[in-house]
Amino acid sequence: EPLGGDYQLLRYRLNQLLPDDLVVRHAAAVASDFDVRRNGGKTYHYSLLTSPVLDPLRRHLVWHRPQPHKGPVFDVDRARAAAAHLTGTHSFAAFSNVQPGESER
Repeated sequence: EPLGGDYQLLRYRLNQLLPDDLVVRHAAAVASDFDVRRNGGKTYHYSLLTSPVLDPLRRHLVWHRPQPHKGPVFDVDRARAAAAHLTGTHSFAAFSNVQPGESER
């Protein structure tokens, strides 16, 4: 076990090495046959800020698209309808470097 099973210390040390836009939120022991490509999952969260002024404390956490004073405004209902197509579980097998018929290592 890494670091004697101290997963909080492992998480801390990994985060010291990672770039600022990538973090380890949780570390834990898993079964030896665990395969992240089959058993794991990733969750993505996207935030859109439409206020006239960007909050400097959130500048790295949101996509800032201020509402114009004139012209079309951001349509929340249309955005939610479009985002609904992205919600759920999706296969990214097409992005794998394992070709059909080849065995995985």
